[in-house]
Amino acid sequence: MPPLTPPREPGAVATARHPGRLRAVLQTTALVSAAGAVAGAIAAPVVLTVATLARLVVSGGGVPDTWTAVVNAFRGAGALGTLAAVYGAVLGPLLGWTLLRRVPIGRAAVTCAVGAAVFLVLGLVLLPLAFDGLLALAYPVVGGLVTALALRWRQRDRASAGADAGT
Repeated sequence: MPPLTPPREPGAVATARHPGRLRAVLQTTALVSAAGAVAGAIAAPVVLTVATLARLVVSGGGVPDTWTAVVNAFRGAGALGTLAAVYGAVLGPLLGWTLLRRVPIGRAAVTCAVGAAVFLVLGLVLLPLAFDGLLALAYPVVGGLVTALALRWRQRDRASAGADAGT
């Protein structure tokens, strides 16, 4: 009896029968990576400025301290924007292909960037000792993961509500 599937050549990709599929997967991954990088690079400098001002308000800093802090925040915005772009470029496809498969790309990128920004601001304002530490690098990652889980949960609820309405 002949085999049900034709034998594959050594080193052939699983999508050899659908050559356009691999290309579409790679294009989508590149798009999600770019969207995550752009969202991170845009959100990071704004977040750093807001976190700096919020921290000064909470600590009761004066006007000279505020201007010094804002100038220092703008100096660090480039480095933080680069780091956030790398985070977005790496975590975007990772979350997109795992937790956010059914969520539109634009909604996923913007919502995860906002979630990461909110967690960064809350972490930097509420835990001022970690403002300059390595722990501050984990806040946006945790924020992105929590937001992705919330989006997945919400999308699942929408899909089940749509299925219930259709029957």
